[in-house]
Amino acid sequence: MYNYFPKYVDRTDRDTFHVNMSEFDNKIVIFGDSYAKPHEGSEEDLNKNWYSILSYRTKRQVVLYSQAGTSLLYSKQELFNYLNSELYNENDWIIFITTSFTRIPFVHIEDGWKYHQQSQILSYILKENLRDEDYHIIKKNENTLKWLSRGISQEDFINDMRIMSTFLKSLPNKTLLIPGFYYQGIEKFLDIKDFYLNGVSQYENIHEHILSLNRDMRYNHMSDGNNKVLATKITNYFKNGDTNVFSMEGFKRE
Repeated sequence: MYNYFPKYVDRTDRDTFHVNMSEFDNKIVIFGDSYAKPHEGSEEDLNKNWYSILSYRTKRQVVLYSQAGTSLLYSKQELFNYLNSELYNENDWIIFITTSFTRIPFVHIEDGWKYHQQSQILSYILKENLRDEDYHIIKKNENTLKWLSRGISQEDFINDMRIMSTFLKSLPNKTLLIPGFYYQGIEKFLDIKDFYLNGVSQYENIHEHILSLNRDMRYNHMSDGNNKVLATKITNYFKNGDTNVFSMEGFKRE
């Protein structure tokens, strides 16, 4: 039986992913979408993504609350879940990556839904290629999803980013908000002015080819080399607090 207007968020199917949990005591806690997506594979492969590199360079374990394809609402829920949990510590470093405003903010998965499908409605409307399971469930709920999308505005999303930026600064922790995507006007209130992660993805020569394949095999949508560059910039930020390190300088087209 469905629980309409639930009092609490159902986190039954939400997982966290730990990097170097047994090696380091202090933590870096990360929220976001596929730019912080947990990866499975060999130890060599796992060490290629930016957050694993960051873990070794800062001597901190990493806890990922991120989930590919999810909305800003999902990340906010996970942030407050962490802040209200016994895992929270004022010495933790927090990284919050903002997602795309075109994600449908449903946060329960039942009747065949999966979290990444929050990002698929726009692809469906634009008639882009989708995997069969994504296409069929969106097709089944097409009218409802299109109706919901009419109420999801970029303006509201930007205002939510403003609120989140202010809230993160109010915490006693070291915090960092990284824009995943650029929207005109966000530079007025974010500390990081001219940098967004999707810009790194698009900068790489292989990006257009990946779009045609409809599958990105890069770790967190970036080359191995650019994962290292991002880890270096974040490490330097936590050392000196200067957000000016976040620019396209150092990233390669490869």
